Order: sequence, then C-alpha cells, then structure tokens
Amino acid sequence: MINICQKILCPYFGEKGHNYGCQRYSRSGECHLQSITQIQENEYALYTNDEAILTSLKIENDRFFLEDTKYAEDLEFQQEYPECFNERSFKVKEIQRIQQ
Repeated sequence: MINICQKILCPYFGEKGHNYGCQRYSRSGECHLQSITQIQENEYALYTNDEAILTSLKIENDRFFLEDTKYAEDLEFQQEYPECFNERSFKVKEIQRIQQ
C-alpha cells in the first residue's frame, strides 16, 4: 500500500514521530481528496495500490490548499509567531514539488 499523504507531500501530513498522520482533519477519511475518488484510509492517512492516481491527487491537493484560507492563515501564524513552536510542534509545510 502507498501512503498517499506522504507521497504527494501533503503540507498537513506529519511524519512518524510526535505528530504522525493528518494534522488537518480529525480523521483522514474526512480529507477533501475523498471527494475525487474512493480511497482507502485509516485514522492517520490515505492509501492506494494505484500509483497512477498520485499525480492527479497531488495536483488537486495543491490546488485546494493554495485556495484555502485556513492553510494561508496557518502559514502566516507560524511565520509571525515562531516562538509558539518548538522542535516537537507540528508545523504546516509549504507546498512542495515532488522530486522526480
């Protein structure tokens, strides 16, 4: 199984450690990507066996967050108040390109 959130570099996906899994939705099944296609999920992430859908999911995920006011507010808050975050704090990531 492919961890979609990790592969598409979702800015709200926390890597293994203190903040693991989706940090945006209380359950990964509530993710906006579920409206595109039925995706397997557990509490923490979305999964697929179909590598071919990853590109379209990455495009849609980036589009969604670039238009999302909460994402913009989260990034702005982190920049304005870095003292509120320590090494164990989850930080929303900037949208990243996937390295080929």
